[in-house]
Amino acid sequence: MKKLLLSLALLATPAVLTVQAAPASNPSIPYYASVEFSYLNQHIDPVTGHLITTGDGWGIGTFGRTAGPFNLDLDLSTLSFTGSRIAMAADGSSYVVDFSGQFIDPIHSIGTFDVRDGTGRFEGLQASGTFSSAQWANGLGNSSFATGVATF
Repeated sequence: MKKLLLSLALLATPAVLTVQAAPASNPSIPYYASVEFSYLNQHIDPVTGHLITTGDGWGIGTFGRTAGPFNLDLDLSTLSFTGSRIAMAADGSSYVVDFSGQFIDPIHSIGTFDVRDGTGRFEGLQASGTFSSAQWANGLGNSSFATGVATF
């Protein structure tokens, strides 16, 4: 009976919660990713003369394993490119990576990236940095390594 009375007394005791304000700025954490891209479709845009590529990407990075589609627009006259990728985790959380770069020889490229539009566990994610990439020997994809800084 004493245990029951003590339990009822604890349930009836008002709780005091302390809420702390979030820090003014979010701490930065390293962002890294090792990503493989497989080209599924390539065609020359008749208006711009650019090579348009779509495909799938997958990799492992700071936030775990991701997969998702990408697109790439390559200016064949300057060998510069822009594109974006949707990175999606197994739980459905996702973010978008925008990138731009330049081929430095026929198989290697370098560039910059920005991360935006996080959902689920990636909500509020912002990241930016640099990447380097090498084309696969068969010409049907590439491997990239990206490093940068991320905040939530």
